[in-house]
Amino acid sequence: AEKIGSDTIRYLYASAPVQNDVRFGYNLGDDARKKLLSFWNIYTFFMTYASIDKPDLSTFKPNLSDLTPVDKWLIIRTNEFVKKAKNYLDDYKVYLLTKDFETFTDDVSNWYIRVNRRRFWKTGDQRDKMTAYYALYYALKNLTLVMSPVIPFMTEKIWQEAIRTSETSEMESVHLKRFPEELFKLDDNDKLIERTALVRDAISTAMRLRNEQQIKVRQALNKIFICSDQDTAKKISLFDKYILSELNIKQIEYIDDMSIIEDTYLTVNFKNAGKVLKGDVNKLKDFLAKKTDNE
Repeated sequence: AEKIGSDTIRYLYASAPVQNDVRFGYNLGDDARKKLLSFWNIYTFFMTYASIDKPDLSTFKPNLSDLTPVDKWLIIRTNEFVKKAKNYLDDYKVYLLTKDFETFTDDVSNWYIRVNRRRFWKTGDQRDKMTAYYALYYALKNLTLVMSPVIPFMTEKIWQEAIRTSETSEMESVHLKRFPEELFKLDDNDKLIERTALVRDAISTAMRLRNEQQIKVRQALNKIFICSDQDTAKKISLFDKYILSELNIKQIEYIDDMSIIEDTYLTVNFKNAGKVLKGDVNKLKDFLAKKTDNE
């Protein structure tokens, strides 16, 4: 505990299914610490800007019209996490809670924060900035409450530094607070969970293609083609501006037939041709070079 931390050990034990033998070691402890780091990074990001802006979230609640699609996604995703967590804890399956916790923190860090950084930087639209603070704070607060029995020391630190600073009327300790019950009521009528998964998949595929072609993100591209049916295209198009921003691309074109962007052409394998033609392979090369595309 003195070497890797009490919360790390607790998290490592909590992550182990009770029906299996518990594996332990410093390497496993380091892995557990890395998983907790995503949670800590969410808190660090929030505090970096909250310590400057000092948002008062004790009475602030955004209108539905103020919420962006990504704000709504985060609130719905948080509610989903809380409900699943309650079921896991009621069934004494804490190891399932830790897995869902890891997925959720990754979603917040690598999606919500990633695409919303500029909203915390800008000074013009204060209402939009407060809405972004609210959505992130809502996720951070509920994460802290849900995970407090598993990682009590980290959650208490976050509660004192972030939650009680933003809501001065809150309980003195996270461990005096009841499990989250009053959630922001927001139905997923627009299927934002499904749509966000499609968008993130499109972005990750495009990023992989960039890497394969060794084209860095800082190099702007003119257009991206997304091949899908009309229903999927409609679901994704709500997030067009996030796709363009993440990929540094100027415009999106949705197509339903890959043949539109495919080029068909004939080429010669000169390595194999050389074995057959020997010294005449260069004559073939010169002959083909003189031919037009139509020929």
